[in-house]
Amino acid sequence: MKGLSEPSAFPYGFPRIIWVAARPPAPPFSGITSKTLCGLQALSTQTEIDLVTFVNPPSVEEYKAKLQQYWGKEPVSIHILPLQPRARWYQGLVRCRFQSSLLFDGKLLDVKLSELSWSSLDRLVIFDDIILAHLGVRYSANAIISPHDCMSDMFFSHHKIQKPSLAKIKKYVQYLLALHYEKKFYHWFLLVHVITHRDRVLLERINPLARYHVVPNADLLNPGLIRDFNSRWDVLIWGDLTIPSCARGAQEFLMYAQRNGLLASASKMLIGKVSRKEAEAIIGKNMMMQIEYSPRLEDEFGRMRSAKIVVIPDIGGAGIKNRVVNVLSSGLCLACLLSQMEGVEAVADRGAINAVTMKELVERIAWALQTGEYKQIAEAGQHIYYSHYNLDLNYRLWREMIERALAIRERVLRSK
Repeated sequence: MKGLSEPSAFPYGFPRIIWVAARPPAPPFSGITSKTLCGLQALSTQTEIDLVTFVNPPSVEEYKAKLQQYWGKEPVSIHILPLQPRARWYQGLVRCRFQSSLLFDGKLLDVKLSELSWSSLDRLVIFDDIILAHLGVRYSANAIISPHDCMSDMFFSHHKIQKPSLAKIKKYVQYLLALHYEKKFYHWFLLVHVITHRDRVLLERINPLARYHVVPNADLLNPGLIRDFNSRWDVLIWGDLTIPSCARGAQEFLMYAQRNGLLASASKMLIGKVSRKEAEAIIGKNMMMQIEYSPRLEDEFGRMRSAKIVVIPDIGGAGIKNRVVNVLSSGLCLACLLSQMEGVEAVADRGAINAVTMKELVERIAWALQTGEYKQIAEAGQHIYYSHYNLDLNYRLWREMIERALAIRERVLRSK
């Protein structure tokens, strides 16, 4: 583990950020890169940033152009390092590493971070993924690790839901590796950034020696949802059937909806991200007969579909669900299990239809449709969301995390 340079005249000012991204933060963004997008957007309003990321050698020029196009107007300097040849899964197991962790060249990273003066007190490093933790420890005296979720909990959640298969075994192995990383590496860093308080509580039990700081994601990836209380669909089920927890949740929801007198006759649209044939294999032909289906949220004319109530059917996973945030911020009526409200707890039960079980959720949706209460719930949800989770507040929370890391760093230096 490397040490810091001698104290400079910059002990309290806002430092230049060196952001080490495991994946290039360029469109199209996903749930994995949304945290990186939020952090870079927030911190670029405060300071200059050196973005260090990794790309397969044949794609370097392509991603350099993508990153420059997206971040070129921001105070973000881009540095691309080549990924190493893909490692075999057993090589990762032997070394107690994620397979993808073996793709990063530690020597090249060290040269680049030294070139960027990582140890200077007018710098602060952020490693944005758990798979970088074993490399980040070398720089932890001046670094934050940002795994965003309790990854061991997320992998174990998916493992429990998955049917017996090689994929189920793989999720269990990923759970064990994540637990190993969380126990072995996190306490070396100035701070561990997570996006929900539940993740903080889980990680405090796993590694009580580390310091955790919560900054949620902002709604920067909204696909352009619109509120339409006159939609011909009563219920839109917005999921991703490639994810077992979402596929199982969609099945459960449709099963209970079929048994509910009001919802059985309600017009329902399922968005599943896979082809109709694949959806039938996952959901079942009988279930598919009671709904309309599309793999995409957009219709054939490119317009966003909407409904009186939007259901997020997930029953597992961890962290903030981007789709939950998208629905709330757009002023639509959200319906989901209470466990899916992580990171937006202030909205739960007041500005959304929530329940502990899928059966109860279906009953509450039927009540909201019958009484027309979904309109008031939607408006309340949007109001509460913007009162508690607006962009200005999010930017302030990112700044506060950096300031806390600097205070910890200063205290450590004084104690030496």
